[in-house]
Amino acid sequence: TTRNDTVDVAFAINTYNIDVTVNGNGTTTPGDTAGIIWDTNVDYTITAEHGYHIASVLADGVNVFTPSSDPNIDSLFNYSFTNIRENHTLVVNFATNIYTIIASADSLGTIVMPGENHVAYNNNIDFTITANGCYHISAILIDGVESVIFDDNTSYYVFTFENVEADHTIHATFAINTYTIHAAAGANGTITPAGDTTVDCGANVVYTFTPDAGYAIEGVVVNGNNIGAPTTYTVTDIHSDYDIMVTFTDINYTLTSSSFGHGTITPEGTTLVAENGTQVYTLVPDDCFTVSEVLVDGVSYLNELEDNTLTLDSIQSDMNI
Repeated sequence: TTRNDTVDVAFAINTYNIDVTVNGNGTTTPGDTAGIIWDTNVDYTITAEHGYHIASVLADGVNVFTPSSDPNIDSLFNYSFTNIRENHTLVVNFATNIYTIIASADSLGTIVMPGENHVAYNNNIDFTITANGCYHISAILIDGVESVIFDDNTSYYVFTFENVEADHTIHATFAINTYTIHAAAGANGTITPAGDTTVDCGANVVYTFTPDAGYAIEGVVVNGNNIGAPTTYTVTDIHSDYDIMVTFTDINYTLTSSSFGHGTITPEGTTLVAENGTQVYTLVPDDCFTVSEVLVDGVSYLNELEDNTLTLDSIQSDMNI
């Protein structure tokens, strides 16, 4: 007996999977992929988050990614599995960006840490800047632009890069400290140099005090301290502001007069007379008497009398009459 039968056979196209593993801060689009039809292609876009970069891309265990000379710019990469006829794996590794900060300073101070410094994305880094003795920090330049400017004698400063997300440079400049000496003189004399003088740190300045004719230096006061009556004063190794004041006084001489016997001298006793001044004495003998002698410092001035009046001119010293 012969029987006819029908056999139905169904065929299905092969499908495959791609398992995706992501390590770090980034994404792949698409992610895990299943049901991929035989001999088709799947394209992947790999994207690092801000502050991170692609470190490696392994397709079936083989690195298919070549980093740039500056890995920080490697934030995007495309990879395709083509003519798929088997299962695959894709492993993507992301890494934190590392930035370079180059630090430098003029020769008049220091910066810690000089040269290249490396800091991870979003971290902070401090630089300590110290001026040499007699100098101060003039400015701090960030990426070539003055960022911090100092208008006083600041010798120490800490600059912080916060939440770093780019390369930078930092450079410190320095300038010599300067101070002001204020010099003033009272009436009847001069001080040289006078007024306000700007002086570099560590310098010396000589001041000269000159009284006018007929006057003498009364006193010199430096920063509130009376140092006597010198004719010059040197401010040495200057490290601060100074204030100098000089005063002058009349030059006076003492004339001491007295009389003996029968008569008087007016004025009698002690008289103060300014230098180059004039003093007049009146001599009055008693009745029936005359002036027999006038001695000035032991020298006879009898012939200098006019109507019993003695005139002493251009006085330059103490005298006894």
